[in-house]
Amino acid sequence: MTKTQHGYSANEPQLEETLPSLSRPGILTVILHEGAGLSVPDGFEESPDEERNKRNIPYAILTFDKSQKKANSRWGNRQNPIWDSDTGVLYRPLHWNADFGVPRKSSWNFDVCRPAELAIYLYLGDPYTSSSIQGHAFLGVARIVIDPSQIAAASSQWIGVQYGTGQLRISLEYEDMKDRTLERADFQVDYIMELLNIHTWQLYTTRTIPMVQRLQNVNHPFIAPLTLTFQSQENLDRTTDADFPVEECLNLLSPAIDGGHLFYHLQRQQRFNLESAQFYAAEILCALEYLHETRGIYSWLKPRHVLLDCFGHVVLYGSSLYKPAVDGDRSSYGIPEYPSPEVLLNNRHFKAADWWTLGIFLYEMLTGLPLFFDENPEEIRLRILSTDPIQISEALPQNARDIIMRLLEREPDLRLGAKGGASEVREHPFFAGIDWSELFRRNLEPPFKPKFTFRRFEQHGVQEYPQKDLPKEKGDTLCKDLEPESNLAFDNDDNAVLTPVSSQEGSDQEADDENDDGWELVWEEGAPGELYFRHRTTGEEKFILARRVRPSQKNKNNVDATNATDAELRNGGPSTSKKLDALEAALNAGHDRIVSQLISYGIDLNVRLFDSELESPLGWSIDHKKLHLVRLLLDNGADIGFLDREFERQDGPALTRAVAARDRKLIEFLLQRRPSRVDLTRALGRAVDQRDRGLAQLLLANGARCEFEEEDRPSPLNPGPYGGCYGGVSLDGEFIPPLFRAVKIGDVSLVRLLLRNGANANIGYHDLIHDLGPGHIKFRCGRVIQVAMELKRHETIKLLLAAGADISLAQPVWCVPGHICQEVTRVFYQTTMSRLRKVVESENI
Repeated sequence: MTKTQHGYSANEPQLEETLPSLSRPGILTVILHEGAGLSVPDGFEESPDEERNKRNIPYAILTFDKSQKKANSRWGNRQNPIWDSDTGVLYRPLHWNADFGVPRKSSWNFDVCRPAELAIYLYLGDPYTSSSIQGHAFLGVARIVIDPSQIAAASSQWIGVQYGTGQLRISLEYEDMKDRTLERADFQVDYIMELLNIHTWQLYTTRTIPMVQRLQNVNHPFIAPLTLTFQSQENLDRTTDADFPVEECLNLLSPAIDGGHLFYHLQRQQRFNLESAQFYAAEILCALEYLHETRGIYSWLKPRHVLLDCFGHVVLYGSSLYKPAVDGDRSSYGIPEYPSPEVLLNNRHFKAADWWTLGIFLYEMLTGLPLFFDENPEEIRLRILSTDPIQISEALPQNARDIIMRLLEREPDLRLGAKGGASEVREHPFFAGIDWSELFRRNLEPPFKPKFTFRRFEQHGVQEYPQKDLPKEKGDTLCKDLEPESNLAFDNDDNAVLTPVSSQEGSDQEADDENDDGWELVWEEGAPGELYFRHRTTGEEKFILARRVRPSQKNKNNVDATNATDAELRNGGPSTSKKLDALEAALNAGHDRIVSQLISYGIDLNVRLFDSELESPLGWSIDHKKLHLVRLLLDNGADIGFLDREFERQDGPALTRAVAARDRKLIEFLLQRRPSRVDLTRALGRAVDQRDRGLAQLLLANGARCEFEEEDRPSPLNPGPYGGCYGGVSLDGEFIPPLFRAVKIGDVSLVRLLLRNGANANIGYHDLIHDLGPGHIKFRCGRVIQVAMELKRHETIKLLLAAGADISLAQPVWCVPGHICQEVTRVFYQTTMSRLRKVVESENI
């Protein structure tokens, strides 16, 4: 395994295992100023691609007593990044704070309960994306020991960068709070029911226990410490309904671990390779050794306890870790997800139970599903207690199969680790090649570095209190009461070529469509800029009302709504705003001939008009099915790809709107104007939504592709806290693949048509919105075959598998600011994948 430098320095103080007091912690403020002379590895030099340069920026990860915070640089260059320019308050942050939804600042606060080392790790890469460590260049680390009693005044200082070159300039401030008592008012509950210290903006997980219980802190590189404690007037623990007397209620706080649960990342990757599984199992093993030999805690480990920090190292968390163990009593630990037989049978000799759980973990990491998984929790219990031999996949390497078999020995006295503990497990050939000393010091490089993820985790497996009356049939966690699949055959899907309409035919066809109602445009040369409508026969006149223009639209439309431009005044012509007023009025009144007159004066047709300034003349003409106007506008400069609406009100470009209007004449005409590849695919998606097989055939026959390319999809708007966005998500799902849409509506014939025309059976999607997933689709991000199983599209699943769908692929990744792939619950994911595996086995694929 490759070495890294995430570990501890020789000068770091030995942390105490004493319980934090009820006093407020001190507040350490770290101000990052700048770096100087940093060395950039080959391959990370400045790029001609300006957008890439913006994304690959120097950033820092600050760590103090297991708390970690990320700091993106804002100015400078890769060798000399700047966080704070020392010029006062700056109101132009270049990056959004992905932790709390506030503009990124240049100072970071930490709660200080004991002396500890402040380490500032420097990286170069995209700070918003999840990536292997190799994808982010390590530039070095700056370290300084923080002793609250010895922090000097807030003058800046330069610190040398270790394992790299250059220096980092920082300032430190410390506020002593020991004379004040920590209380509920110092915290607020955040989005995922964690506590946020309002003084330091630091997140904590919490557990509420009776005050009478004795506690003891922990000090281990792979276990979260107990950082703060306080009494409160309420039970802040959302994981229990326990009701304690107010005066005996104690809240235990540990730093929130930003990388998320290990087994959530396993869901994202489907399975870990051998080296990754070895790494995580080894770090868990080190933590178990500490808990067994130092704390006497056994049979405690569960998947929800295993998290990753922002570097990718394992961190075990659980409030039971801080309670001194009572020999033979594990009542406060709860039951493991897949407990060992002795735990299920309530055998008090369970010191080898955690080795069973380690075997359960290893099997799931290497195969993607737990060994004893079943949708019915009671069936899991029966499988664990069964006397049938345990079957391990022959596809696993021999050493992996052997250690799993020995850890999953049903007789606890014969289990690997039962006699020699962690040392016995460590010596198994599966762990050959690991430098345990370097591992313990966190100097081995993790498989990947996670970005922030939500920390909710719902356990599946054996229930704490099994049901007395089991249902006759297994419960179904997938969707119910669904619209059935349809399989209406249609022919000639390869012969839907476009028949061009000649100019003469088009003119004859449109002669009856154009509305010459006698109205014409009049411009009085004696009154520059004044326009009005007059009827040729009756002489009736109509004055044109000025449009209501939003100030924000003036620059977008490139017009001045009140005054003529200098050039227009010199030429004596009507102003742009007057011409747009007249154009809107003519369209609304149906005076089609006047539109032609306005074009002769010269007018930008790629603008947004009407009450909300959201619709172009071309879009309006398509919605009203006026083919002659569409032709006129396109012939005189209207852009076929111009987007009418913005953000969540996006209606799409011209071709998409024509498909929505189901006007085949318009569609055929627009296809002759060579719309872009993206517009064609968006239109295809709309045709699929409408179950319009004929239009889908027409679009495919005329060049529509079944997928978008990666760069086609717009990033989420205004990325905010926890990966959320404000103002809409990816243009209302317009970039969800057509194949997903066909699967969602259950149209087998459309699925077959798309697959026959090159649709990728492994295509992924992101940011599924309610319009495409009305309430019941839980895979907001995923692959098409997963949704097919969720919606019970069994015939569709067979089609996808026959077309090359691979259920072992990792989940799709979309690495842009503002996006975090949405989780599905553990049981839902496992149920979906288990059913897919059964289909693959039954089809002999």
